[in-house]
Amino acid sequence: MVAGSRGDAQPFVALALALADFGAQPVLMSHGEHRGLAERHQVAFVELPGDPRELLATRTGLELLATRDPLRALRGLRKLADGLVEDVLAALETALREVDLVVFSTLAVAAYHVAEVLGVPAVWGVLQPVVASATYPSLLISPGRDLGRWGNVASHRLADRLAWILFAPALTDYRVKRGLPKAGPGEVRGSIVTLGGWSSLLAPAPPDWPATASVTGAWMLPPALEPPLDRRIVDFLHAADPPVYIGLGSATVPDPDGVTELLLASACDAGVRVILSSGWAGLGSRPVGAVQGGGEVKVVDDRVLVVDGDIGHQQLFRNCAAVVHHAGAGTTHTALAAGTVGVPLPFWADQPFWAARTSALGVSTRPVPRSQWSRPRIANAIAQAVGEPWRSRRAAALGEALAAESGAHAAARRIIEIHRDRGRKPSPIPGGR
Repeated sequence: MVAGSRGDAQPFVALALALADFGAQPVLMSHGEHRGLAERHQVAFVELPGDPRELLATRTGLELLATRDPLRALRGLRKLADGLVEDVLAALETALREVDLVVFSTLAVAAYHVAEVLGVPAVWGVLQPVVASATYPSLLISPGRDLGRWGNVASHRLADRLAWILFAPALTDYRVKRGLPKAGPGEVRGSIVTLGGWSSLLAPAPPDWPATASVTGAWMLPPALEPPLDRRIVDFLHAADPPVYIGLGSATVPDPDGVTELLLASACDAGVRVILSSGWAGLGSRPVGAVQGGGEVKVVDDRVLVVDGDIGHQQLFRNCAAVVHHAGAGTTHTALAAGTVGVPLPFWADQPFWAARTSALGVSTRPVPRSQWSRPRIANAIAQAVGEPWRSRRAAALGEALAAESGAHAAARRIIEIHRDRGRKPSPIPGGR
């Protein structure tokens, strides 16, 4: 059960394929936005209420991405969830009656409570370190800066308390109506098996994590399963020096045209060609210049190509000089697996964390947070990414190691073990793979 963007959903499709290799019958429950992704990989799909793209494009969603205040961020999340909680709980109760085990994502904690009501084993599948430790701070309280041992521990306690104050009423009401005791702050994080779907090369498991939590390696689709690149993209890639990819993934901005102009001007100052991804921000919707073609690929001129839709990012990134991105977990790992230097432009949540980790390893430039965006800063970061060969060598070496990981299969193996240890007999799942 996955709530969130494409970057949240795609790793769980990779996990579903790995589970199928072990003989399981996986079903992805997520927003209708991700139905096509599941169907392309022949993973059964159940729709979850809510449209994350639509929600993030609202005033509340835009304010959420812009704020640096954790309390305002949580209030924004709660406001976005208003009106959906009852529908989500009802949909989960229907879906989970048919399964033997549920794996739920970071933002899909409602599944834990429904699973407890139904007596279904639950596993938390997370794409960032959310389990409390002295090694990493809470990504809500201090996503890009280490607070020291005691500060990190305190940040997790504070995040638990704030989240509980804001979200407890709806979940407590549900639990009490179903005959369960009230849950306390942080209960989920300390009580169930938690599998981290990222590479320990970037963020190893902290020594003070409980035995129930582990890092399995990144959950990534095999490159062979990506759709082939459009001929116009291939032609552009090989027409001159490798271009720089620029995309903000699931991030939304209040002024797409202004941000497009800023990013393209910065790239121009750095002297690079650009493949610009529209993403959820709608970048390049009205690019300056004569546009040829249409659909998912638009040729602006010999220096800019605008792309949209389902693009094979691993293939694309391997042929780019650098990847300018919002530093979400999915794009970060994809760029690294391709061995390509990153230029992180983080917004919120785990993005500053991954930006800081990759920068510390030398496989990305120093992050330029959303609050610090400017033409000179971004242009300078792009110039560093393409003009410092040592970064490319380091990214290539780390990419080789990361690409060799089998994180999805390691996680699937652990899930199968949990199912076996619980002694639950498999039952057919309607529409399963």
